[in-house]
Amino acid sequence: MITKEMTSAGGLVFRKEKGKTEVVICKKSGEENVWCLPKGLVEGDEDLGETALREVEEETGLKGDINDIISDIDYWYVSKKEDIRVHKRVYYYLIDFVSGDTIDHDWEMEEVAWVPIGEAEKKLTYDKEKDIMKKADKLVIRNE
Repeated sequence: MITKEMTSAGGLVFRKEKGKTEVVICKKSGEENVWCLPKGLVEGDEDLGETALREVEEETGLKGDINDIISDIDYWYVSKKEDIRVHKRVYYYLIDFVSGDTIDHDWEMEEVAWVPIGEAEKKLTYDKEKDIMKKADKLVIRNE
């Protein structure tokens, strides 16, 4: 089986509301109760930060500024459609909320929600994204 390498970038958007930190998480369309962080493939000559900001805006309806890099994760899956094995690396950024409304998310997400940072980790589906959330929590505290 052929193996394909793919690179994506995404972000964890956060804001301070009444002294508490809230973050944005997304419920994927067409998948029952799968909550994740926004991310997507690098397009053209974009750098990773540009990809992260574009994907966050497309998938959540929110604009932001990069605050810091959180970390990267990698995983493997099989694309039955293409009959290939995929090794994917995703770079996540901590993103300061600037503007927008979660109602303006795209078709890839069924729901986009602001949740307290402590609840987000529990709600996320994928363990590696839960690890990203833990690292982001430490960065948010450090940047206060």
